[in-house]
Amino acid sequence: SSLSREQKSKCPHCQVKLVSTDEELFELTRGWADKGKAWARASLGNAYRRGQGVEQSYERAIEYFTLAIQQDDPNAMFDLAAMYDRGEGVTKSFEKAIELYTQAANQGHATAQFNLGSMYYKGEGVEQSNELAREWWVKAAVQDHEQALQNLQILDKQEGRTTPTI
Repeated sequence: SSLSREQKSKCPHCQVKLVSTDEELFELTRGWADKGKAWARASLGNAYRRGQGVEQSYERAIEYFTLAIQQDDPNAMFDLAAMYDRGEGVTKSFEKAIELYTQAANQGHATAQFNLGSMYYKGEGVEQSNELAREWWVKAAVQDHEQALQNLQILDKQEGRTTPTI
């Protein structure tokens, strides 16, 4: 292109320098988090969880996820649920994972819906229920969650259904 390297590194609309490293992204996001933006707090939680642009810290991840959850952010609910689901930096707790997945799923978070369906299917932290697994997978599948669609097809075969769920 005819743009200079300097021009390519700036937003074409506002001319602000684009971030090029995880550290720069972290600092930019922290500014938004400090202003109280839930999405930024959830993003910082993930940065700390994964050690992207900052030293990895589950404690700080939980702090930022909790702040975002207080603002009803479904992504933070999902991410903290995943930590409890895996025992990542916290004592593994299917019960706490289910509570947080349910909050996110009720706000339409497709992967939380999928994970809840999987927990019901396997009976992890809940009484096993193909019916509830199907309900959550259908909600995720309606949002084009590919794994949910695949799991519904498997469940249909297991249950001998000839008409696909979706």
